[in-house]
Amino acid sequence: MSDQAVPDAEGPAAGRASMLSAVQQYLAGPEGRAVYDALHSGIAETLGEPVVADILQRCVALLCELPPPAASFPADAPVPPTSPESRAMTYADVLCEYAHQRLHTGQWSTVAEQWRDLFSLATCLKLAAWCALPPRRQDEGAGPWTAMLKECDMATMLGGPAARPLVDRLAATAQDRAAAHTSEPGPASETSAGRKRPRSPDLDEAGGAARADDDDDDAPALPPGSFDSARGSPVPAAPAPSLETFLTAYMAPGVPVVIRGAMDHWPALTRWRDPSYLDGVAGLRTVPVERGNYMSETFATRLMPVRDLLRHIHGGGAGGGEKLYLAQYTLFDHVPALARDVATPDYCSLGEGEVRAVNAWLGPGGTVTPLHYDPPFHNLLCQVVGRKYVRLYSPDQSDALYPHPSGLHTNTSRVDLDRPDAGEFPLLSGASFQECVIGPGEMLYVPPKWWHYVRSLSPSFSVSYWWD
Repeated sequence: MSDQAVPDAEGPAAGRASMLSAVQQYLAGPEGRAVYDALHSGIAETLGEPVVADILQRCVALLCELPPPAASFPADAPVPPTSPESRAMTYADVLCEYAHQRLHTGQWSTVAEQWRDLFSLATCLKLAAWCALPPRRQDEGAGPWTAMLKECDMATMLGGPAARPLVDRLAATAQDRAAAHTSEPGPASETSAGRKRPRSPDLDEAGGAARADDDDDDAPALPPGSFDSARGSPVPAAPAPSLETFLTAYMAPGVPVVIRGAMDHWPALTRWRDPSYLDGVAGLRTVPVERGNYMSETFATRLMPVRDLLRHIHGGGAGGGEKLYLAQYTLFDHVPALARDVATPDYCSLGEGEVRAVNAWLGPGGTVTPLHYDPPFHNLLCQVVGRKYVRLYSPDQSDALYPHPSGLHTNTSRVDLDRPDAGEFPLLSGASFQECVIGPGEMLYVPPKWWHYVRSLSPSFSVSYWWD
């Protein structure tokens, strides 16, 4: 039995050879050489870490000379620690650990870009070295590919952009291999029998009124005063205005508007309604997920596969207990296949015309983004799946919203709109606001520095675009 070959879906070593070859070709090509040269000199000279640069050089030299894995090999074959494969793995491990340590030293904003780029490249080197080693019996099946995919996800989340194309290529290979080896079912459709599906509030034709169904325990309550206050008015709606109309009527004067019909061509409007589609495209990818809103005492973040988040959303996450939320995350950089399901709105070409951020928001009903305003960018919140209630206050209402006076959250109100304390915040009751419910295929334009509170009324998937 010790001489049995380890099986693979496309031959004994096809998957490993593909990963190793991808890294070797990258390092030998002009793009990889440029990344390596810049990183090596940056670490040695700019950061003053010649020992780390030397380890990087040794690791790359070893990997470039490694032969492809044998077409057949005995399982659990011993590998001497002095072999090129073992030494390359040791060097790559050291580089990953050291870069990870530097990423978590001091404030994230002050971390040198070279450490982020090293973490990305070293992760790729580590995966290539692992692929060159003889497999172990416990590494059969989806397990090693899932582990490698998670390594790529960590490089995507923490690493720099220099080696991102290589990270994406390795991630795609690992994802395909893991999927081929697993039969684990994805999340059930939201129409699965035997489970109560969260319902959205009833909407009138204009989208200017919403109410929770008294018989639906899952229907999230809206903030006090919603749709029945003299201080509130509906956000105006318009059917896909021309660029000129959008600029002159809304963008230039800073007027919010709900835009209808401008994203009807997005494949996401049909594809993302199906949890099994999302699971197939992104289910194995690891992403950062929030528990609670960022101003709550119980706020925390964790890493989890998208598959587990989808199960939370469509398997009861909209009911009681903790709510998990993929919030304001660059998911399309992480999972490029999803980016093909959306299109940057033409309105983002106005002004300076530079898109600063594209973020995804995926979670169950009842998730809340507290009252805040964004950096001085224009914002289009595009609703793909489900519905969201949004309340907006103009910048001239800021004093009545009691922003935090100092610290990291000066753009966030101290008022909890769901439980406003009139004694502590007396001016709030006099602040006027606009409100709306946006559903699939609708965009909400939020002008710069407009305060907004957002609550998901059902399982929801949204995309936001910030631009100058």
